Amino acid sequence: MGRSSSNTDAKLIRAGMCLARKKGLKNFTVRELCARCGVNLGMFHYYFKTRETFDAAVLNSLYGELMSAINVEVLPSRTPRQNIEAALRAVYVFAGKNRRLISMLIGDAFSGDRQIVRLVAQLFSRHVSVLMNELKRAQKQGQLRTQTVRDALLLLLPQVPLAQGVLGLAERLGKNFPPKLYRQVLEVSGQEDTFRRAQFMLKAVLGDEK
Repeated sequence: MGRSSSNTDAKLIRAGMCLARKKGLKNFTVRELCARCGVNLGMFHYYFKTRETFDAAVLNSLYGELMSAINVEVLPSRTPRQNIEAALRAVYVFAGKNRRLISMLIGDAFSGDRQIVRLVAQLFSRHVSVLMNELKRAQKQGQLRTQTVRDALLLLLPQVPLAQGVLGLAERLGKNFPPKLYRQVLEVSGQEDTFRRAQFMLKAVLGDEK
């Protein structure tokens, strides 16, 4: 994909990220995107050729924010527990910022959208690999309490994004989402509650902090 001196492609991607966070990846048109940027449709097709290519670029840029945060915090000099905690915090911030989009991506995936399934699988494997590598480090140091690294991942992975995804769904549905359930979801999706559960699972996976 080429790039002009005016960075038109980057401008379109940034606008796509904003729209995706508000409406979901599939719920805005190319015409709407171009109008937001003051760009003609021909420039969109010049840079991205297809909507599928653009969607992939938007998701890659969004997910890149998470990986940048993880790469800053996860360091070889830190213990596996410290790195896992840092990665989970980065995922929390990312999930909170993108919770509406995450809830819609989950819906798209369950509806059988193969493109979304493929993109999400390709991208999300990167931060999962970071967690897996830290769990392998812990295993080598004799700290892992689960039978396998995979078992540990299954305990840790749902702790952060799940509540945020449900909260994103509640926000999207508004009055159609049961008020009592919304209050309950809100109560358990805060950072303190989220990390209390994450710490509980970390203790199950790695034992008490020494």
